[in-house]
Amino acid sequence: EGDTNEGYTAGDAILDIDGRELFRINYGKKGWMDGGLKGGYAKMYMHNDTSKENNNIYLGFLDKTGKLVINDTSIREATNFSNNRAFVEYYNDKNYSLINAEGLTIKANAYERADEFINGLAVVSEDYLYGIIDTNGNYVIKPTYTLIHHNSINHNYFFFSQKDKLDREGEYLVGMATIDGREIIPPVIDQYPSPYILDSIIVCRIKNRATYINMHGKGVRLR
Repeated sequence: EGDTNEGYTAGDAILDIDGRELFRINYGKKGWMDGGLKGGYAKMYMHNDTSKENNNIYLGFLDKTGKLVINDTSIREATNFSNNRAFVEYYNDKNYSLINAEGLTIKANAYERADEFINGLAVVSEDYLYGIIDTNGNYVIKPTYTLIHHNSINHNYFFFSQKDKLDREGEYLVGMATIDGREIIPPVIDQYPSPYILDSIIVCRIKNRATYINMHGKGVRLR
């Protein structure tokens, strides 16, 4: 990060893992970069001086060379790119749209909430229910869950919660299913601390007791 220019950050540089500079961008008063490269692109917020509406700040994307490759003044917010896909919120839409790395729309105004893609899959919500889509916007898991835990969709499994399955404190209990929709464990796992998979064993707590479950949903003892 560089010096300031009349209260604005003067610029930033992006380095590779060896410390070599990929590009440097000088902002002036035109905007600022939000974080570094993710999925090959960096988000940049910019001032739209021609706007007479409330959208005087919009979001674009820079590529690995610092070139502004998506420059659409109607974008209010967006996720980072992953798997050459990002979700964007346009000023005139109430939901997120799915776009590709060229800025072309794959699914328009389709999702209330959306998380970044992991291994070609992303958690989204419609009508307050969560499902999982592929990079073409097709549902792999239809939106039937109260919650799908975003970071759990590795290894072809995911953790989920349903509104009628709560613990004594009113917190969601957690279950696990496969990407083809087969339930492995019903919602009986404590939400905190979050369950995780280690060496094909689900490490979790059930009724506040440490529990270990194999990928077939059977309890196991660790030596």
